[in-house]
Amino acid sequence: MKKSSELSKKEKHRIMYAVTLVTQIGISMMVPIALCVAIGVIIYNRTSSDLIVPLAIFFGVVTAFRNVYMLTKKLYAKDLERENKELSYFEDLKKEREKGIESEEKRK
Repeated sequence: MKKSSELSKKEKHRIMYAVTLVTQIGISMMVPIALCVAIGVIIYNRTSSDLIVPLAIFFGVVTAFRNVYMLTKKLYAKDLERENKELSYFEDLKKEREKGIESEEKRK
């Protein structure tokens, strides 16, 4: 493994980006769940309804996963774009190969 002084600026930037993204994802999951649980407990203490806290937890989890999806959507978009370019490249190669095979068959 390389020492910290041996890492290039680009590698250091990628490492910091990954650490930042993981931290942001963690916070984006914890905050909505904690807030919804707190609001659910407050409402439960005032109304004594048994369904409020589980409903609040469910709403917090759904909100947390939506936040994570929105954060990681950019990463998936970049990967999808790269994958589409590769697929179109291979499709073009396949078409060129088929044209070459057809032209060889016509020569015979």
